[in-house]
Amino acid sequence: MLSFFVTSRHLYGDFLVELFSKLFCPAEANGPKGTANDKMAHYQQQQSLNKPDSFGLFLSVLSSLIGMALCWLFLFIFILLLLLVALHRPLPARIADRRKIALFEFLMRLFNEYLGSLVEIAAGHSARNKLSRALSLLTFPVFPRWLFRWLFAAHWCDVRDESIAGVPCRLYVPKGDKRRYNGAVVFIHGGGWCIGKPRYYDGALLCLSWKVGIPIISIDYSLSPEAKFPTALLQCERVIAELNKVPFSTYGIDPTKIALMGDSAGANLCAVICQRYLKARKGPTIRCQILVYPLIHMLNFRSPSYRHFYQSYPGTGLLNPNLLIRWCLMYLGIDPSQRNIRKIAQNRHLSKQILEDEELMALIDERNLPPGMPGEEERMCGVEGEEKGRETQRNGRSKHNKIKEEALPEDDELSKKMAPFLTNPDICPLVGKNLEGLCPAMICTAGVDILRDEGILYAQRLRQFGVAVEWKHYEYAYHGILNMCKSRQRLRILTDISEYLQRTLIDS
Repeated sequence: MLSFFVTSRHLYGDFLVELFSKLFCPAEANGPKGTANDKMAHYQQQQSLNKPDSFGLFLSVLSSLIGMALCWLFLFIFILLLLLVALHRPLPARIADRRKIALFEFLMRLFNEYLGSLVEIAAGHSARNKLSRALSLLTFPVFPRWLFRWLFAAHWCDVRDESIAGVPCRLYVPKGDKRRYNGAVVFIHGGGWCIGKPRYYDGALLCLSWKVGIPIISIDYSLSPEAKFPTALLQCERVIAELNKVPFSTYGIDPTKIALMGDSAGANLCAVICQRYLKARKGPTIRCQILVYPLIHMLNFRSPSYRHFYQSYPGTGLLNPNLLIRWCLMYLGIDPSQRNIRKIAQNRHLSKQILEDEELMALIDERNLPPGMPGEEERMCGVEGEEKGRETQRNGRSKHNKIKEEALPEDDELSKKMAPFLTNPDICPLVGKNLEGLCPAMICTAGVDILRDEGILYAQRLRQFGVAVEWKHYEYAYHGILNMCKSRQRLRILTDISEYLQRTLIDS
């Protein structure tokens, strides 16, 4: 490669010298015309003058500089291509918004994962989380309030920030004939309890408010690790309770027509709040809950959707196991060290007592998932895997409880810290009991998402108690699609949600 660059430098340098000579000094470039004796005489005359050819020297220096610049340009392009090849991570063949998500994924992986790891080594996990917040802020442009209203919502929707029960909130209130109903949607944003702001969802919530014609209140709860469990949960409950009081009747909100909606960790808070109100048998009436790719439990980080990640798009900047586990630990107030993250990713946070709890293990048994989900048999290889695969084909489902089968020795210290949280329905709503009478639910899951299985299992869990559940699965959607602008898949999801709200909240 070095010889190629050197050869290129001489080749382009000589070519440029000849080219400039012919353009600016054609007589000297072509040489004297006449006989051989005339040419010899001309040469001797030039030698006898013994004067430096300044223009020729200039051309020689210029050509050398340009040749060297081209050499460095080729070297830069070569190194850049090597970096692109080394940093490339394949995405699933069929994923929505492929071009946009490919660029978004690359940038998030470059800064959030690679740079974030260096920041964590140098300054700790708290500094890394602050970097993630800063990157998310750069990802979603924040306009001044007057400019946002003028560009997006001034003519039909009043968008403003207010404090409700001492908690910052962002309100989207349609104006005039765009306000068609007296219900309301309370939205709780995602971000693993650690990052995110209501304004990051302006596009999705404005679209939903336009379609349904009702106000939306988005809660800006306190984030972890500064505010640990249950701070965010209690703040959201205060906002919902305040909406039932007199001052908010000025918005024309009927307190009996309030729907809860959230995505990811926000969907977790929605599910928990609905269960808490059911158990208390008092408090605000929630007409329905809409859970978009919800985080429902922390019991199994080796389910088929996680294996699908390791098999089909490992190392990408999409939601990955290490990132999710880090956020969970910060929310719970447990040290999010790399050691703890690796052990939880191997399910070594499960104590022997939890593994032997048949009722608990039945809740997360992947045999309850619909057959044919990506990742279901991807861990199997070799003779044993072929035999189990044939058994699955014969019987429709594998007979093996893979959680116990793959269980590694527990980490005593970590499992003791995690045990109280794993069986707490205020953190893992999947383990909730006596859920008869819970409000109807719409659960949306994405095919390219490590949380896919959790939403499916929760839908089945609610149906066991007679809860009306509408499960929508979007095979080519990915985690975080609500934040992707100009996405057809997002528009389809929001259309389905608006139709569900129309049936459940408005028409009922």
